[in-house]
Amino acid sequence: MFFINTFIFSAIFASFIQVAATHLPLKQSFMFRFSKCDFCQRRLTFFEMIPLLSFLALRGKTWCCNQKLSRSYFAIELIFPILFTLLVYFEKNASNLLLLLICLTFLFFFSLTDLTYLYIPDAILAIFLGIILLVRLREDIPFTSILCQFLCSLLFYGLIYYIFRKGFGMGDAKLLIVLGTALGFETSYWIFFLALASANLILGFAFLCKKISRKQKVPFVPFLFTGFLIQLIL
Repeated sequence: MFFINTFIFSAIFASFIQVAATHLPLKQSFMFRFSKCDFCQRRLTFFEMIPLLSFLALRGKTWCCNQKLSRSYFAIELIFPILFTLLVYFEKNASNLLLLLICLTFLFFFSLTDLTYLYIPDAILAIFLGIILLVRLREDIPFTSILCQFLCSLLFYGLIYYIFRKGFGMGDAKLLIVLGTALGFETSYWIFFLALASANLILGFAFLCKKISRKQKVPFVPFLFTGFLIQLIL
């Protein structure tokens, strides 16, 4: 029952993350607003906003104007809860679980903003770093140790950005610096390495199939998110 409740809670949270990711970069309100239809702007009822169930019940269409909804709504409300619940199930260390869930949530959010707008909000990055520092200090980890991880990450990813800035964004570097502070520089390096490997594999295949061009900008955070998940498994 606990894991069912965890799945339901995280599905609701996933819906909120999606709203925040699509509205915050445009500086639109998302906290105190009524949800509206994407097409006719009618205010949605409670039964139209139940994660997963509403999409299935309405067969992927809006109730008011019968327009086809993006499948991303359903995918986001399904993928995040699965990952969240699996992490809760497999990670037995409570303090480590909290840290990993925070990283999972923020990486998921940044993946959505990067996919949608090629944008990583600095304000949310600062909140991410602030929460990480609070959690790490609460674990009685010496501040000098946290500072060392931060400085190592800052120097390494700052250098990577300086050398490869045409293909590696400042936002990506900042996110990796925060991950290095949260999980340790060594772990963040493996996440970065796995992200590069998966990006080269997938984008190389897409280029060969002529789905993308050399000059096309590609979001990198989803690959960092993939690297984070792979690193959890290994």
